[in-house]
Amino acid sequence: MQILCFLMIVFVSLPIWGQHTEGTKSDENQGITNLNIPSIPNDELTEQLPFRVYPNPATENVTVEFRLTLPAKVTVSLLSLSGESLRILADELFPPGKHFVQTTLTKIPIGVYLIKYETNNIKKIQKLRVVN
Repeated sequence: MQILCFLMIVFVSLPIWGQHTEGTKSDENQGITNLNIPSIPNDELTEQLPFRVYPNPATENVTVEFRLTLPAKVTVSLLSLSGESLRILADELFPPGKHFVQTTLTKIPIGVYLIKYETNNIKKIQKLRVVN
């Protein structure tokens, strides 16, 4: 009798197949439901802003900072406003963690440029001002 009550409680508490509740994510191809997806604190780099460029405006050097939760191939490029690649700052596999890519701007004329960050399915661009 105790086992039957336990099974009834477990069965009643299971979600109905295909039912979605707030805070769940479902892989409908495999019928798998993932609960309790953690959120990222506001002060960390996110998919909306996966990298930081500083100082900006910059004079002699610039740093691109990014954080990875999994190993990933990352490409960071310096582009003209027309999209022409001027310099590849990084193009390699990085382990999880916080990373810094630095470059000098001594041969880059004063103006506005783009820093392009690419990894897996993320492609983001930020403006960089180079000043005297």
